[in-house]
Amino acid sequence: MLTPIGLTRSNSYRKGVLYIGAGDLVPDAVLGPTTGIHINQGAAADAIFVGKSSDIAHGATTLADTDTFLTIKKTSPTGGGVHLSAFSDAQTGEGATLVFLGASVSTVDTTKSTAGLGLITIYGSKLSGTGYADVTADGNIFAVRARLSSAFSTVLILDEDGDLWLNSGGKGITLSGAGVTGGSDSAPVADEVSLGAYEIGAANRVLAISQETAVAADVDETKFSHKMQVRINGATYFIMLTAT
Repeated sequence: MLTPIGLTRSNSYRKGVLYIGAGDLVPDAVLGPTTGIHINQGAAADAIFVGKSSDIAHGATTLADTDTFLTIKKTSPTGGGVHLSAFSDAQTGEGATLVFLGASVSTVDTTKSTAGLGLITIYGSKLSGTGYADVTADGNIFAVRARLSSAFSTVLILDEDGDLWLNSGGKGITLSGAGVTGGSDSAPVADEVSLGAYEIGAANRVLAISQETAVAADVDETKFSHKMQVRINGATYFIMLTAT
């Protein structure tokens, strides 16, 4: 049996569990653990976990020691949350500083609906009372920030109803890939609209659109009542439209 160790010693213990820290040295009433490590840092606001290696010397010592490659702490000293930081002195090996890998021996889920899951799945929720609550309408559930002009700035947001916001700096969105579906025109798919790229011929990759409703044929060119201005390859064009 492993007995508790920490700033405040206790005579509490549980087989297979290591208790570290101050104050409450009993398992979480809901989550356990029945086997594992239980850490309580009391009211401390610094890192609860630090990973170090003598092979690393990233030099960013205003953020962490030069041999520190991983830290875990609260996002808010009094509000909780998790702030995970990874540091590296070179993007070697897997080519990234922070890697999330999901691998499974079972068949990977192919469901394309609100029930679909992935090898890596991220959840977002509000808390209310003693449990989960629905995200606020138009609430942001996922965001990506980058260090730009000496400050962190948001470049991507995905909200609760699937809207995607990109800060492209007026450059627009770059579409790449073989095409909408496997490099060929996609047939209409129920309740789905897709944008992609399609290779019509050599050096002729164009925007490809797939939508549930078929394009209507009309030979009466006098019916055009509106036009929409677009930019294609740096030149201005008009798409002719009709309301009927």
